[in-house]
Amino acid sequence: MAQAILRVSGIDEEMRAGNLSEKEVSKLEQIMGDPLKYGIPRWMVNRQKDLRTGEDRHISSTDLALVLKIDVDRMKKTRSWKGVRHHLNLKVRGQHTRTTGRSGLIIGVARKKKGQQGASSGAKEEEKK
Repeated sequence: MAQAILRVSGIDEEMRAGNLSEKEVSKLEQIMGDPLKYGIPRWMVNRQKDLRTGEDRHISSTDLALVLKIDVDRMKKTRSWKGVRHHLNLKVRGQHTRTTGRSGLIIGVARKKKGQQGASSGAKEEEKK
């Protein structure tokens, strides 16, 4: 997408962003705001056939996070398969889950310190008597 935007704008691809003039920056912002108007293909935008409007758009910055959250909430509400997987914090796209993706679920077995092991086994023996 970035290469296409630079080609349409006519800005040198090797130029650093800090060296761009205000005019060039505003031109890039306009192209990113409505890339279809400037001849960028429909398949390059990140929001094709929006459910509400039915149009193709390219979403950027904080709007992208908001739209993704709304989409996930809609899937959870309709109880689609992907929504259920999101709700359970499992992999959504068909990955295996037997050995991977275990971080953050359960801490594991907590071992007792050596001094406590002897004390606890001694207490059990006294209870048996």
